[in-house]
Amino acid sequence: MVEIYDSLPIPEYTKEVDKKDISRPRTSAFLDIYYHTDLPNDKIMNYYIDKLTKDGWKQIEYRGGKGILFQKGKWKIAVNEGESEYNLEIFKFYGISD
Repeated sequence: MVEIYDSLPIPEYTKEVDKKDISRPRTSAFLDIYYHTDLPNDKIMNYYIDKLTKDGWKQIEYRGGKGILFQKGKWKIAVNEGESEYNLEIFKFYGISD
């Protein structure tokens, strides 16, 4: 998870403001990252679609809210819309198949 976090692209005019590891032993690995930005949501979403797909992430159906979801192997990245802030989640669940 740390390797994915370290390689995440961050748009210009965007600053990380908080990060929480909310992993649960034996069930999930989960990192929640919050960013502040002056960019509109559509630019944020298009930025991640461009950058993550170029890095081998596949965009998949997102059933969780307003945003976009990517998968690479067992790992997923969700980019969730917000007003002047957005959050990005890196996660995988153990023992659950898609």
